[in-house]
Amino acid sequence: MGNNIIINNNCWVACCDILGFTKTVKGFEKRAGVGRLNIFVNNYYNKIIGEFERRKERYQNDVFSIWFSDTFLFFTRDDSEDAFKYIRSTFDIFYWMVISMKWPLRGAIGFGQLYADISKNLFLGSGVINAYEYAEKQNWIGYIVTPEANNRLDELDVNLSEWRVAFTRYPVPFHKKKEEKDYTLELFVSKIHHNRNEVIRAVKAMQQEAMKDENYQEKYKIKYENTLKFFDRYP
Repeated sequence: MGNNIIINNNCWVACCDILGFTKTVKGFEKRAGVGRLNIFVNNYYNKIIGEFERRKERYQNDVFSIWFSDTFLFFTRDDSEDAFKYIRSTFDIFYWMVISMKWPLRGAIGFGQLYADISKNLFLGSGVINAYEYAEKQNWIGYIVTPEANNRLDELDVNLSEWRVAFTRYPVPFHKKKEEKDYTLELFVSKIHHNRNEVIRAVKAMQQEAMKDENYQEKYKIKYENTLKFFDRYP
């Protein structure tokens, strides 16, 4: 994306972050000491960023992206049907590759207004908020299409029920604040595991590793169970 490009339009926006990234970084710092984060970057983080950079190449004039720490954002020039196809393909492959590296992601493809000026590192609008909020609420590993994005697809006569290999409607597990109950909302979910056994193996391996944590039952168990339940229902 050239520094002189400004987007000010209704757009598709996809957002995801890495579950447990803060804990992973702090744990590394504790073990390695001060001034050793370069080792973490070289051994782990650069692999994620490398895949992120590769995703830019296929639709470099149609899908743009930025990242900060463990949050990754993809966005388009407009809200056309073709633009949705481009961002879905880009986001899906990034998801597949990063989860296969044993990094758990949660995310969403959203819709809304976007103002993007990369020269000023300025990105704002309801599209960003829509994707970010739905990504943050999910209580599993995976990504969904937000209700707002699906409404726009309906206006374009795009029915994700016909994309049987890519999506299915499913009661997505969400979490609220501690004093409130978790809940589900039926949305279109990406079948990120379909014909990708490496994704299923990676999630099961991450679950086995998470079981070593003393807080597994309280913090992690439900996320992995929710994820594998979805995988089992839609093999």
